[in-house]
Parts: sequence; C-alpha cells; structure tokens
Amino acid sequence: MVKTVFADENIQNVLYAVSVKEGFTPGFIIGQPSEKKDVAIHAVVITRLQDDFSSTQCCVNEFGQIEENWLKVHLKNVSRSLSGGMYVLGLFIVGPKDIFADKLNLQK
Repeated sequence: MVKTVFADENIQNVLYAVSVKEGFTPGFIIGQPSEKKDVAIHAVVITRLQDDFSSTQCCVNEFGQIEENWLKVHLKNVSRSLSGGMYVLGLFIVGPKDIFADKLNLQK
C-alpha cells in the first residue's frame, strides 16, 4: 500500500539547523496519521536535562553511542504528552556521515 506524507516546511528548517552540527542528533517527527496520508507537523530534536532548569540537545559523536533504551523512554513520555490526534510518526537521526555504508551500523 502506498502512503503519502505531507510535511510542513518547518521540518526541513529544523533538520537543516541540526545537520550543521558535528555529531549525531536524534529526534521525533510529530503529526497526524490517517489511512491514506499522514501529515507531519513538527520535527522535535531530543533534549537531555542538565539540571532542574535547563536542557541541551542530545548529540553524540558516534552513531553507536545513541542509547536505545533512553530513546524508548523518551518516546513514551513524548507520546503521552501530545494532545488528542497527534502522534509520533517516526524517528530521525541526523549525522555527519553515511551510516548505511558501515555494515556494523546496519545491524543496529
């Protein structure tokens, strides 16, 4: 089945801003799903709390350093905080090199 995804141009701006960083940065695509087409509304870069009052974008030097369990917990928390009709449509990871060229990364 072919599925169409309509995306807000803000998503491209967020991904471009993240792409100029040195490391790998994960994030979520937020939007509204339907049977034939999905609407992607926002790209959210994952952040980590530094203390009670500030946070920083999650960015690691190597693809293998991304913590899968932490992503799962964060995904669950983000999904619960979204308003009705909004869902996490997907996960993105922006980085400086092609992860598919390395066979070790393909297994992960």
